[in-house]
Amino acid sequence: MTRMDIDRSTNKRNKFSLILGDYIKNKIIGILALIFILGGFYVYQINQLAVLGYDIKKSEKDNAKILKEVAQLRMDVEKMKTANNLQAKTQELNMVESKKISYIYVSDGEFALGEGNSLRY
Repeated sequence: MTRMDIDRSTNKRNKFSLILGDYIKNKIIGILALIFILGGFYVYQINQLAVLGYDIKKSEKDNAKILKEVAQLRMDVEKMKTANNLQAKTQELNMVESKKISYIYVSDGEFALGEGNSLRY
C-alpha cells in the first residue's frame, strides 16, 4: 500500500467517525431532551394530583358541614311540628278551635271540588 492509499483509507475512516460521532451525539441529545420533557410532564402530573387531592379534602369538609346543617334543620322542623308549638302558633294567629267537625263520606270515593271537578282517592 502506498502512502496515498493509506491517507484515503484514513480519510474515509475520519469521515465515517465524524458522521457516526454526530449521529451518536444527536441521539444522546435527543434522549436527554426526551427525558427532560417526560420529567417535566411527570412533575406537572404530580402537581395536578396534589391540587385535586386538596380540592377533594375541601369538598369532603364542605359536605360534612352541609350534612350537619341539614340534620340541625330537620331537628328544628321536628321541634316546630310539636303539639305545644302548634298550639302556641294557633293562639298567636288568633285561630279558634272548631267545636263541631263533620266528615262527609261518599260511597264511590269522590270528593267534590267545585263545578264539574272531582277528585278520586
